[in-house]
Formats: sequence, C-alpha cells, structure tokens
Amino acid sequence: MGRTAELASLGNGKAVDTGTGEILDLRERPGMFVYVPARPKWAEGWFMAIQEAFVALAKDKSLSGRPMRVLTYMMGRLDWDNYITLSQVEIAGELDLHRQDVNTAVKLLVERGIIQEGPKNGRSHSYRLNSTYGWKGKTINLKERRMVEALPGRISTEGPPEH
Repeated sequence: MGRTAELASLGNGKAVDTGTGEILDLRERPGMFVYVPARPKWAEGWFMAIQEAFVALAKDKSLSGRPMRVLTYMMGRLDWDNYITLSQVEIAGELDLHRQDVNTAVKLLVERGIIQEGPKNGRSHSYRLNSTYGWKGKTINLKERRMVEALPGRISTEGPPEH
C-alpha cells in the first residue's frame, strides 16, 4: 500500500508534499484531498439500527413525548441479542417520570410491536427490541431471531444471558 501524502498549501494552486518535498501543481492534477480520521475501535454501547424502522417511528404520532423517551432510553440500554433487562422503576428514576407513566409507555410499545415482553427477571419483566428496529449481537443470530419473530404469537421464553 502506498504512502498517504501530507500536503501543505503554497497558494496559487500549488502545494508541497511534506514527506518528499515535491512541489505539486494541483491545477495540472485535478482532484480533491479529503481528511479521513482513523476509525474508532468499538467497545461497548453499540447496536445496528434499521433506517426504515426509524422513519416509521418518527411518523408514528402515538410515539411522541414519554413513549419515545422510554423507547430511546431502552434502546440506549439494549443488551446482547436485543434483551432489555430494566425495571420500570429504574426507567422512571432515570427519566424523572412516574412509574405509571413508564408502565403506560411500555404497554404502548408492546402493543405497537416495537418491544416484546419476555420472561420475568425477578419481579420485573424482561423485554426484547423487535429486530426489525435494530440488533445488538452476532449477525448470524439475527436471522434466527427474525424467523422466531415471524411465527404468529411466538416470543422466545429463554431468558437473557447471564453476565
């Protein structure tokens, strides 16, 4: 792979390659130089999002205000294989909402099919983000999850993975 030239402008359409000292007439070589920063190495805090689903969420008038805040928070706390293991009390505390407002928002999100109610985790239910909205996990598991979600009335009864 070749060396990336670092150029310093000399004005009048000329630049100097700071690595070699070569003076370049940029008028003879039309083109564009673009700075591309190094790619960050992803650690925690990522998930794949489906753009069309976000457009649908934005257009859904029932998802304004509290329901959208609750969904956004839940997506921000998404765990592996789309599990969401937060209690409604915890969500209410973090968002400075009443627990009943969170309960109403979660019921709407479940009713709309955006999240799915999963097995109980102690006294609280776990949830899963419907994979048509996004995915956090191995892509090979995404195909399997979508097949499960396609079955009428099916929701996985397996619990979230132990950490």
